[in-house]
Amino acid sequence: MICIELAAKHLGMNLDGALVVVHGFGNVGLVTAKHLAKKGCKIIAVSDSTSSIDNSKVIDVNAAIDNKAKTGKVRSFPGTEPITNDELLSLKCDVLVPAAFEQVIHVGNAEKVKTRLIIEGANGPIATEAARILYDKGIFIVLDTLANAGGVIVSYFE
Repeated sequence: MICIELAAKHLGMNLDGALVVVHGFGNVGLVTAKHLAKKGCKIIAVSDSTSSIDNSKVIDVNAAIDNKAKTGKVRSFPGTEPITNDELLSLKCDVLVPAAFEQVIHVGNAEKVKTRLIIEGANGPIATEAARILYDKGIFIVLDTLANAGGVIVSYFE
């Protein structure tokens, strides 16, 4: 969350009303979505290991968390449409948080990414070859070595 706030400030972005897509609604993505919603961001799409969902207006993050706790997945959340991971990653948004697994953004889909800011919540979510494509598109990326460092440190202590 701190990395997102600082990157947004650096880019002159206002987080209040910013459109956010979170790939991975687990330990990192779920908590990030919750904090971003408190800051006034509009979470428009999330995914978990079973599916991705989209609501072009806004997803009530707390209700989505409750739904996932009850059903074990985001797929059944009312008022949303199921989409593929590639569709989720190509949604137009202000902030994209890939927080699920490695190399989810690769040369096959990097050109379709439409965001201003990527915060790497997962370990290595952008393939090396894809990073050049994103940089050339002018997308600002906060690398996992900074954005996810806290998770790595805590895991070490655990």
